[in-house]
Amino acid sequence: MSVETVAQFRSHGMVIDWREAREMGLKVSFLETDDPLWRQLWSLFLAYHIESATKIFETRKVSLAW
Repeated sequence: MSVETVAQFRSHGMVIDWREAREMGLKVSFLETDDPLWRQLWSLFLAYHIESATKIFETRKVSLAW
């Protein structure tokens, strides 16, 4: 990551959209909101958000949030 990028995004809480991520050279796949994978990811996000999770650990066997 370049010095300019670090200076622009000073916090892990900074949100970037898929276009910005792609411009940074990240491999990004855009999913429409009716895509089944997008719906699963959105459900997971909402579950964590409702729980006010501050730490999230995901593995193939375990999903933990607190």
